[in-house]
Amino acid sequence: MSLPEAAERNEGTEARLAGRSTLGRVVPLAPGTGRTRLPAVAALSAGGLVVQAVGDAIARSGHGALGLDLFFVGVACAFASAAWRLLGRPASRDERLGVALVLGLVLVVSSWMASPLLFDQYDELLHETTLWQLLDTRHLFGFNSVLPISPWYPGLELVTVTLRWVTGLPSAAVELLVVLACRALLVVALFRFGERVLGSARAAGVVVLVYALSPQFYAFNAAYSYQTIALAFGAAAVELTLSAADAAGTRRRRLLLGLAMAAVGGAVLSHHLTGWLTVGLLVVWAVAATLDARRDAAGAARAAAVRLVAAAGVLLAAAWTAVTAPRLIPYLSPVFSGAVSSLAGLLNHGGHRALFHSATGVATPRWQEALIVLSVLVTLALVAGGIVRFVRRRHAPARLERLVAVVVSIGYLAVLASPLEGAASQVGQRGSTFVYLAIALLAATLVLHALRRVPLPVLVALATATFLGSLVFGSGASWSYVPGPYVPASDQRAIDGPTIAAARWAASHLPVGARVAADRDSSITMAAVGHLSPVTEAAGEVNVGLFYFARTFGNFERAMIRRFDIRYLVVDRRLASGPPYFGVYFEPGVPAPGARNRLTAGELAKFAHVAGLQRIYSNGPIQIYDAAGILGTRARAAARPPIGRPGTEVRWAVLWPFLAVAAEWLAVLVRRRRRHRRVAGASSTAVLTGTLVAALVVALAYVPTGLPVDPLAWSLLGVAGVGGLVLDGRARRAATAGVQAGEARERAGAGGAPAGAGRAGAVLALVAGLGVAAAVLVAVRSDQHAFRVENALSITPVGTGRATVEVSLAAGTRAGATLVAARGRTTVRLPLAPRAEQRRALPPSVSGTGGTVRLVVGGRTVASVQG
Repeated sequence: MSLPEAAERNEGTEARLAGRSTLGRVVPLAPGTGRTRLPAVAALSAGGLVVQAVGDAIARSGHGALGLDLFFVGVACAFASAAWRLLGRPASRDERLGVALVLGLVLVVSSWMASPLLFDQYDELLHETTLWQLLDTRHLFGFNSVLPISPWYPGLELVTVTLRWVTGLPSAAVELLVVLACRALLVVALFRFGERVLGSARAAGVVVLVYALSPQFYAFNAAYSYQTIALAFGAAAVELTLSAADAAGTRRRRLLLGLAMAAVGGAVLSHHLTGWLTVGLLVVWAVAATLDARRDAAGAARAAAVRLVAAAGVLLAAAWTAVTAPRLIPYLSPVFSGAVSSLAGLLNHGGHRALFHSATGVATPRWQEALIVLSVLVTLALVAGGIVRFVRRRHAPARLERLVAVVVSIGYLAVLASPLEGAASQVGQRGSTFVYLAIALLAATLVLHALRRVPLPVLVALATATFLGSLVFGSGASWSYVPGPYVPASDQRAIDGPTIAAARWAASHLPVGARVAADRDSSITMAAVGHLSPVTEAAGEVNVGLFYFARTFGNFERAMIRRFDIRYLVVDRRLASGPPYFGVYFEPGVPAPGARNRLTAGELAKFAHVAGLQRIYSNGPIQIYDAAGILGTRARAAARPPIGRPGTEVRWAVLWPFLAVAAEWLAVLVRRRRRHRRVAGASSTAVLTGTLVAALVVALAYVPTGLPVDPLAWSLLGVAGVGGLVLDGRARRAATAGVQAGEARERAGAGGAPAGAGRAGAVLALVAGLGVAAAVLVAVRSDQHAFRVENALSITPVGTGRATVEVSLAAGTRAGATLVAARGRTTVRLPLAPRAEQRRALPPSVSGTGGTVRLVVGGRTVASVQG
């Protein structure tokens, strides 16, 4: 028997054994098929990350074209190396699962490296706001004006809060850990589900690979966003339900069913649409499984399990929707009504948007257009081929359950049509996340059977090109993949050093929750980093774009400021430097449809001449105005001590115990792996699901108490430490029996244990680790420019006594900087010391209403405020 044939036979054995392997059960694995290539895949993927990190650093310096080329090379290298093993024949089940995990996690790190110090995508900053509110105010279901529904679906933030408490790590690191855990859960659940349904570990690996072709897999589903965790919970619920149906023993079945229902609850509490889509899938699956069970007695247990989980999901989703309905309906109604209107327009006149063009009319490069077309054609071929294969296998059992996958996969046509209309584009892109679950199942058998004679290099090249085309199709304009200079109204490319500096100043000097008016990107940054409360139409207030597009500042603007208690206004003069790259500077609706959608320098400069507005902060491009004069109060609202970003400090009193427990668990797992070289352990899906659900429940119960968090963290770490010792003891006893059974099989000629990686594999694993560390280091060091000190000037509003100005001087401009204060005919020059931060009290002669203070560096005014 040849090695590929042996591998295929072993995969079938492993799949059947895996079908009986449930939480807590030890099952022998099939014989190995040669040395694992997992370290080689990891090393190649790490090399791709290094190439991308270098490209990001080059792009930050202004060479975007070269940086973009290196980005595509790095991502293609990471994907192709995984595709090589997942599509190849001679690989063990464990290796395929390991490669699938490497693929999923490396793509998360790749997306994160564009901004490693701050999750700065638009949706990510929306959730940063809910996170700091939970951490700082300890109040559930608060008010987030930029995304009012977010506090009512806080699953993502609650898990982050618990891990922040337990690990002691800064929130930026914990957020990354949460996203990585969600991606790991998604990949493992997809793999195990595909393995059970299709009966082959190789098919399961292809399921993960095809799902990675989803347009949302690279960017959106790797974001710190509530759909990321809800999707992971939903996939886990489906896999655990199937595992429960196959479980041997009532106790295990009940445990897995309980985890499946908990996963559905996690999805419901994390994201509205994903929760209901998960429940809807379970309901349809329950109906199909019940009808199939009449013809297939073996499916009765599966049908009963699916019905139970589906019923629990309906109850949970209905109950929580009833609670959130007053906020959910106003939030979703415009989304769906806009999508319906767009669909009608699409059917009537073919859509308004030109293909392969951004909102500003910029054309997609030709080679990217070719990749998009290729990805669409390949996906359509996979869908069509999978449907044909389903029709031809009419005699197979559970045909109604497969019919569900066929129907869902046809939704890809709607995904393709959605970009033609702006309002439908968002719905269509989000829908691709779920459509690809069905496409992956249909495509896996097609790839392994109909395309089995296609040479592996051809399959890998085609898969990689399809992945790149799908990435371009679903992840926005090409300039958004890499960091770089400021671009107006472009989400993450509009959140740069001056933007972050202004928000950090606001966090330190302005009252938490103060009302602020700003453009779209400044609003989310002021909310997430500055801890202010932007005024938004989404929260039932006013679209502040009216203030900025007006040629003059008149009675309407003053009335709106008083009505909505807008204390501060943020003006970024760079908005006038170009069109809004993502369609709008502010919320949709301003300016009116068909009107000129370009801000001018004059419209932004008018705020400096409005009576009642005082410019209290400036870093050159960005000014912050205090509207106390319009509101009728001259007293400055009391500012609280600065809190910075939530949890930016390291809590060493918790971090050291956490590291000790983590080291203990690592040692336990290593020993467990060595003892169980011939046995399969507990379900990774169950362990990951249980951990995330437990973290969610702990925060949900403990956040409102306001009690100290360190005692809770020490208690949880103590429980984890004891649990590790208990698990190690049980594993030792189970391994003894497993080894004895394995030796008996070896004597009977059943084969040996899977071969390890060997010395070369250990070297490659070390190279992979060093490569990832190097990529992360390069990304972090090059991204620190966004947090560097900017030339900035701020003033304490005049109340009684002398006004005080605060100065920030960027590196390289600290020598020869001067303050020039003027009031009337009196001018005073105040030399500054060559250090980054300093304060100066103004002389009485220039301190007061009508005075101005300018920061002059190298003979040029870089910032000015008003006395």
